[in-house]
Amino acid sequence: MKTNNSIIGFFKSKCILNEISLLIEKKGMKFFPSNNIEDFVEKTEQTSLLIIDITTKKEMLKFEKILKNYSHYVIFIIRVSNVKTNLFGNVHFIKTPIKPLDFVEQVEKIFNSIERIRKRKRFGEFTFTSSELISHKKGEKIKLTSLESKFLNFLYESKKGYTKKELLTYVWGYNSRVETHTLESLVYRLRRKLESDPNFPKILIQIGNKYILKS
Repeated sequence: MKTNNSIIGFFKSKCILNEISLLIEKKGMKFFPSNNIEDFVEKTEQTSLLIIDITTKKEMLKFEKILKNYSHYVIFIIRVSNVKTNLFGNVHFIKTPIKPLDFVEQVEKIFNSIERIRKRKRFGEFTFTSSELISHKKGEKIKLTSLESKFLNFLYESKKGYTKKELLTYVWGYNSRVETHTLESLVYRLRRKLESDPNFPKILIQIGNKYILKS
């Protein structure tokens, strides 16, 4: 699975590190071995997964102080039975001894799951993908056309919203044959899917000359 995001791994054994690094990259995932926690901090925006080889309580405390500020997925390889963590969130524990091939398969499953989740975008009670809206409140899945999905994706990227001209340019590749009522028709169709009352929208709203997707 090719991706722009990466995995950073902190390992004690160079032998295990080299083998795991090779196996991970064969799976199409980017892997950066490191002995320096600051590398994670610098690459945090591009990092999907952090693998940490822990052998002492002191090491765990060191990582906790840094990782408490991040919500990334973490795999801890625990080599000592009495080592615990106070970190919350997406934390996975793998006991030693580890078999590199089995371990990498576990990593791939977690990594692919993370990638699928990150492709989903959330606002209000909804999560949306390239083809559907998911209402967490009603437990419903609502189909989206490619145009509706493109429109929502564009609006989602800016909290300040976009003007009609900007939306027409991006979504339709604006030309003289496209009228503003085409945009208004799309907005109305989406409001019927998003709003409890499309006539009094609270999610896909218009402020001044801009449309905004409220979170």
